[in-house]
Amino acid sequence: ASFLHAGNSRSPLRISRTMLARIFTHHQVMAGFIDFISVFRTQAESRGQRYCGFKVKSQLSPSDAVGCHSLGRSGVYYQICYNLRSAGASKHNIWTIRQTVFHHQFDVGHGTALWISAKGDQEMSSLIGTAVRRPEYIQFQDVGKCFASTLKIHMLHSLWCTKGWLEYIEYLESELEVIDSLNC
Repeated sequence: ASFLHAGNSRSPLRISRTMLARIFTHHQVMAGFIDFISVFRTQAESRGQRYCGFKVKSQLSPSDAVGCHSLGRSGVYYQICYNLRSAGASKHNIWTIRQTVFHHQFDVGHGTALWISAKGDQEMSSLIGTAVRRPEYIQFQDVGKCFASTLKIHMLHSLWCTKGWLEYIEYLESELEVIDSLNC
């Protein structure tokens, strides 16, 4: 797993373009992932808040597979990338929508996986690091169990993105009540 991060979600990732290109080239990361990580750049205010997506690239037919066995790749794989958001408040009750982007690839022939995530802080690294120390997340006896382990990581991502939304909605409702009371 590779965890990319920045000072915050409006800052560039703390990795050079050259290093990022080397990682993506070596692991043959799908080009669509660049669209997702491009939101991490210097900007005065949050942009791309309406931008959500999910992209897939796969090669599941063994007859068409071009593997690289010296790198442990069978050539039969799927890759997905997506972004998720959670809501969070600062000390001064200023709400922000926090984004994390994910790339996942799974080699169906060998059962190996690669994860790349990018977030404005190191929260995802900590969350996943803690999870993979538990036995239920590290079942690698066969390709099926390897695949099941990757689904558990996707579930962690999904649970993370539910964080803060209820409180954010309650905050928005209270702000609307204030505005409504001023208009009466």
